[in-house]
Amino acid sequence: MSHPLGGFLGVTYALYCIVLTYLLTSNSIVHLVCAEKPSCSADRTVVQVGDDIHLSCRMAFAGAGRPNMAWFVGDEQLPSYDASLVGQARIKTTIPVTTHDDRRPFGCVATLSNLQQVCNVTVEVQRKSPSHHRPLKV
Repeated sequence: MSHPLGGFLGVTYALYCIVLTYLLTSNSIVHLVCAEKPSCSADRTVVQVGDDIHLSCRMAFAGAGRPNMAWFVGDEQLPSYDASLVGQARIKTTIPVTTHDDRRPFGCVATLSNLQQVCNVTVEVQRKSPSHHRPLKV
C-alpha cells in the first residue's frame, strides 16, 4: 500500500502539518494540510562558466492547500516554471552559470500558509581551460 505523500509505508517522512480554519457565518470549516520539507537538486554540481544548470525543487503535499515555491540566488528571484504533479509541487529553472555563481547557494523557498521552508543547492564553477590548437600546415 502506498503512502498518501508518495513512497511506501515504513519510510520516515519529515512532515509538517497546518490546520486551516475558515469561518463561514456561524459555521467553521477546518482543513488539514500536510507537506514534507522541500528537496532541491541540480543536474550537476560541478559546472563550467557559460554552461547552463538545471535546478529542480519538489515538495510532496496533501490536503486543501498547495505550497507556493520560488527559486532565489541571494535576494534575486529566478524565473522558473511549474512542473507539478498530483500531490507534488515542483518548480524548475535553467540558468547560465557565471563566475559569480561559484559556491553560491541557490535556494528554493516553499511557503504553505504561514510556514516557510528552504532548501539549497550549491555548485562549483570551474573556468574553461583554453583550447590548444595546433598550427595549420600550409
